[in-house]
Amino acid sequence: MRSLPEAPPPPLHRRESSRSSGRRRRLSGSRRSSVCGSGSPSRPPSLPDPHAKATALQENKKLQEEVEQVRRSLLEVGDKCEAAVVKYELYKIKSKGKIHALRSDYQSELEAVRRRVTQLEAEVALKGDQLRAEDALRKQLEEDLGKTRAERQEMASRVRESERAAQEQVREVKLLQERVNLLKEENDRLGERLQDLTLAAIVG
Repeated sequence: MRSLPEAPPPPLHRRESSRSSGRRRRLSGSRRSSVCGSGSPSRPPSLPDPHAKATALQENKKLQEEVEQVRRSLLEVGDKCEAAVVKYELYKIKSKGKIHALRSDYQSELEAVRRRVTQLEAEVALKGDQLRAEDALRKQLEEDLGKTRAERQEMASRVRESERAAQEQVREVKLLQERVNLLKEENDRLGERLQDLTLAAIVG
């Protein structure tokens, strides 16, 4: 709390007015005495009124109390203003620190988000390459499967043809075997006939 300054002296215009009023009282008193001296005996000078003096002292005391109260109010207002200024400066410092911290956090989060986006883009690109490779492999497998099916069908057709050919050969072999058997039987008969003829020739 600041020290209270001393009470200021009474205003100059108040002192001048009191002096001029005193002079007016003296002039009016001298005039009255001169007028009264011409027609009536002179009166003794009047004494100051104690009631008026007490009233003036009381008013002066009230004024001093008001001045003191105003001075205290001014000091309180000054202290409040100074406290408000200090509080505002502290608030600016804290706000600047908070803003710096928020900006730093924002930059960190933004950098983390950027890294995450880059990572996701790389993963998406890799996944796309994998999908394209899988699609190419699928197409290749489908093509190979189609070729395999065609080859299998062709082989099945060849097997069927081979089976038919084998059956024909078996039939032909059977026919040949039958002809061979017939020829053997004929040969046997001819042999027997030849023997008979030979014996007949020898005997005859």
